[in-house]
Amino acid sequence: MAAISVIMAVLSGCSGQTAAAPPTRGAVKVGLVVSLTGAASPTAELAIQGATVALAQAKGQLGAGRSIQIVQADDKSTPAGAGSACSRLVNDDGVVAIVGFESAAAVAACSKAVAGAHVPYFAGLSPGAEPCSPNVFAFGFTPNQQVTPLVDFLQRKQSAKTFYVLAADDAWGQGSAAIAASGIRQGGGTLLGSQLIQPKTADFTGQIAMVAAAKPDVLIDALERDDEVAFEQQLRKDPRLAAVKVASLSLDATAARSVGPAAVGVYVANDYNQADQSPGTQSWLSELLARYGDGAIPSATGAEMFDATLAMATAIGLASDISGAAISNAGSGVSIVGPRGTVQLVAGAHGYATVSAHIGQVNKAFGVDLLAVSDPTAPLACQG
Repeated sequence: MAAISVIMAVLSGCSGQTAAAPPTRGAVKVGLVVSLTGAASPTAELAIQGATVALAQAKGQLGAGRSIQIVQADDKSTPAGAGSACSRLVNDDGVVAIVGFESAAAVAACSKAVAGAHVPYFAGLSPGAEPCSPNVFAFGFTPNQQVTPLVDFLQRKQSAKTFYVLAADDAWGQGSAAIAASGIRQGGGTLLGSQLIQPKTADFTGQIAMVAAAKPDVLIDALERDDEVAFEQQLRKDPRLAAVKVASLSLDATAARSVGPAAVGVYVANDYNQADQSPGTQSWLSELLARYGDGAIPSATGAEMFDATLAMATAIGLASDISGAAISNAGSGVSIVGPRGTVQLVAGAHGYATVSAHIGQVNKAFGVDLLAVSDPTAPLACQG
């Protein structure tokens, strides 16, 4: 298992809090959990790049004899693998905090495995069910943080009055569809229809016909990413929908390239867009390119991991001691500036970060032109 040592100390300028003087010096072990093997392995390099750049940035702001020693672990792309990896990190390696990018199910398994030791987990998060664990700080995009600003933009900036929603028949799709319906009505719009579609659907002929008959100004889809390619391609072959604007909760630049020409013009809402000219985004891109050169891969995964890692380091610097419990207590209230803008961990938000939506539109090169950045939106997660 590889270990990387990075010299760190109390972060200044990343939080409005006053750091308590730490009682000890030397190395603090932190686990880094990613999917090095298995189905989710393509995310590993993106996550490692984001975490590494964050640690390098923190190193430049530190100098009180403190260090963070990263101990890397592989969750093998499964919840069982995540639980085993996190147990080893705590019981064998003695880590006091964990940062990682995993599926929601893997995050839940990891957090359960380490909860007894009060070890906090700072998680970049793939879309899916909410872990809702007291020791997890989650930096992924919650449905309301994505959907509400997108609906608001379509109504205010695109003058959309009537909508139709197609969503995957799973927790994420159902939640997104409900939030979209509420936002449409609150904004004075009309929801003409809504359909839930079983994941792994290949033929959308019937659903597309119903949308065409309704004639909405905008179609919003919240489909599983694996279904998005077939749906968008079939949708744009129907001439009845030529005038209908399409907004997708699944598309980003990577997915748009898979869809091809049918993706051009689709509106999206992502938590990261490299076209953002804000200082935080441009600084992240510069540091990523400086460190990795031609191997640099700017991505939402890397951006989330940058934020999670820098927030973790900030919490360690602010903690009254280096126990997991003290780091968890310090985590609530942390605010950092990164590639997604200002990201905050607000007390009472169940550990989910407050983030902004980047509203964009897919261009002919299959990139995403940035149209607007919303105000930071508080999460609505773990409310049940």
